[in-house]
Amino acid sequence: MSSDVRSGATPTVVPGGDYDLPRNEGVETRTKTYPTPSGHGGGGKFVLNDAHRSVEHIPFDAGETREIPDGSLYQHARAAYYAHEDAVITDPEGNERIVLSREFVIDGVPHGVIFTSSRWRGGRGKGDRYRPFYKYDVTVKPLDNDGNIEWNRTPLNALSLKIQPQYEGLVDSSGNPVNLPYGIGTLVHVQTTWVEHPEVLADRAADLVAHVFDYDLEMSSINEDSKGFWKAETHVRYDDAKTDDVVHTIRQSADLLAEHAADVDTGGLASDGQWLEAKITTRDWHELGFPRLNANILLKVYYPDNPQAVEYPFDQPKMEAALMGNPNGDNYHWKEWDDIMRALREIVLSHLVWADVGVTELVGDDVFDGPTGDPYEWQHPEGRRWWLRRHYESLVPDLYREVTKPNTQLVYDIIQCVRRHGTVNYQTLMDETGGAYRTVREHVTRLCYPNGDRESDEPGILKKIQGVQTWVAFSSRFFEDCADEALDQVYPDDTPEDERERAEERREERQQRQQENDADSEEDSEGGRDDHDDRGDAWTLIDTLNYQPSNVGKFIERGDIDPQDVKVRTSPYDWLQATG
Repeated sequence: MSSDVRSGATPTVVPGGDYDLPRNEGVETRTKTYPTPSGHGGGGKFVLNDAHRSVEHIPFDAGETREIPDGSLYQHARAAYYAHEDAVITDPEGNERIVLSREFVIDGVPHGVIFTSSRWRGGRGKGDRYRPFYKYDVTVKPLDNDGNIEWNRTPLNALSLKIQPQYEGLVDSSGNPVNLPYGIGTLVHVQTTWVEHPEVLADRAADLVAHVFDYDLEMSSINEDSKGFWKAETHVRYDDAKTDDVVHTIRQSADLLAEHAADVDTGGLASDGQWLEAKITTRDWHELGFPRLNANILLKVYYPDNPQAVEYPFDQPKMEAALMGNPNGDNYHWKEWDDIMRALREIVLSHLVWADVGVTELVGDDVFDGPTGDPYEWQHPEGRRWWLRRHYESLVPDLYREVTKPNTQLVYDIIQCVRRHGTVNYQTLMDETGGAYRTVREHVTRLCYPNGDRESDEPGILKKIQGVQTWVAFSSRFFEDCADEALDQVYPDDTPEDERERAEERREERQQRQQENDADSEEDSEGGRDDHDDRGDAWTLIDTLNYQPSNVGKFIERGDIDPQDVKVRTSPYDWLQATG
């Protein structure tokens, strides 16, 4: 095998500056400069038109019964697999692997190379005579000090290839032809880390296949039209004291995107009221003034899975923007890489500015240089402050309407409790308002949607933060000031003692109702199946609701329904195991 190793040289960063990318009409930008966010992961593909190469170049003995028709990369991998069939080992999870090498050197560090095969989507034959072709996965893994494969760890310099056949006459299992738009030979999918240019994908693939297959990947054999990528990432790391500001800014972006009727997917994770992760995925970033690229882009803020187990700076949070394509679908040509990377960096850096994260509050790590990084110029969209004020002011009438409801002051007390604590859980809301859990939860859920419309993607007055338990806060800091004004105007003479008295009255009224319900239950001697439990709570069959049964899981996930309010009969289903 070849002893070639991959170079550790860092390619030139995609330049920023006064780039000209399409934006919505009327968007104004201002040139700003910050340290350069580092390139992160990358994934792409290309087709080698290499089926003309001689089989004599293959150094492996595939056995007398196996036909190796040419010297393509695919046939190199196929022959290597046959030649190593007796070297199959089992990893700790019971999967069969072949270790092709423990000597693939990256930046001076030896790595192992793992080899597997699996059925591909195409083959030859029909019906019972159909025979699928196989694809081959080649993955770089770290080694421990004794040279053993560390199966469950991903190396800093990750690299994996999927090697797939491209031959005429291939069909799927139903007999439909497999489309080969880029000619015959070998399709290569590459995923790796720290990518600044798509040519890196081919360079690293060339080094790896030279080492394990003794295959000389000629760049001239890559079909130009086949050069695609579906994954590109960039990231910064910042001081965790700024996380609340950063998460708040990302959630504001989600609010604005929803107001623009953008197709946006949001998510988050919190623990003890503190954010661990927040993210937005959308194709509609242009609605916030960013370039119009028709690309599905994720913006994410997150901590490491176990920050207590790592040392500074790796315990500090990251902000990352990533192209979310699909290896088998949503792809972009290598010529579009620079535009995508400029947009990703613009999204990250503009959110840092909006969150008031200064250069000195950036944190360097093994690939991001932090405050000392090379300067990067980008086009910063203007007008966000005006957009936000216009959006949140449109919800102020809802706030006044809620706190002046004529039939109850409970909504007023709930908002007052949130105002007092900033972030509060349901137990505190119940304790301080005297409201029943279901009633408090119903009010909170309604306040999380404009006009109580649960189908709306737009923000309401409050928001829920999902974690081990659900936390409640204002959807924007703008509402903290609005709440101060509204609550003081509606009940200017209200005191903490008045709130405590109302809470106690609610508890007493609820206890009285419970006693009356208990008495009614004792008098009711009818047998049969009842749709109320022993607390008087109504239960309804899931298939009689106004929603699809599949929606119930979504309602639980986003906190609209408490998991304790959903039951499943497990006795007929042995495979359902209750944990408590």
